[in-house]
Amino acid sequence: MYIRSVLKSMRIKLTFKTISTVAKDKALLDSGATKNFLDLQAWRELKIGHFQLEKPVPIRNVDRTSNSARHIKYFCWLKVRIKKCNKRMKFFLTNLGNDWFILGYLFLKTFNPKIDWEKAQLLDGELEIETMGFRQAQEKVQWFQNAAIQRCGKPMEGHVLYLRKTTISQKMAQEG
Repeated sequence: MYIRSVLKSMRIKLTFKTISTVAKDKALLDSGATKNFLDLQAWRELKIGHFQLEKPVPIRNVDRTSNSARHIKYFCWLKVRIKKCNKRMKFFLTNLGNDWFILGYLFLKTFNPKIDWEKAQLLDGELEIETMGFRQAQEKVQWFQNAAIQRCGKPMEGHVLYLRKTTISQKMAQEG
């Protein structure tokens, strides 16, 4: 497995969404990378779930030097979206240095995006990557907000109706 190519890559804008964070960032789009990758440190900061591979996979940089992680042991599933096209994609967790995401050949094959290589941008629309539970959590929060407004009434102008996070988390945990 290889993770970086100098000649066939560029950085593209993306929006990354987790249950607790929405962030703008850039991903390295690299046709020489055989898979999609997420940086281990970014993974830790974002607190995304992961799965262990049956057996570790050796990892090398494109210049044939060893990657500092030496082996990939974990992966996670993320939803990738351009316009209305969404796909669940596997991201392998390893050390990527300054990059949080590397989108490789598999991304290019799956989405076949139109790319302006000169301007380093996707022409098909904005790239979004989100954790698997993001939409469900967003819907739950909206449901609880609507229920609170029905029960307590709409807050007066300048006032805010707060929901306890524990209530939402507990409800989601109960539903599974």
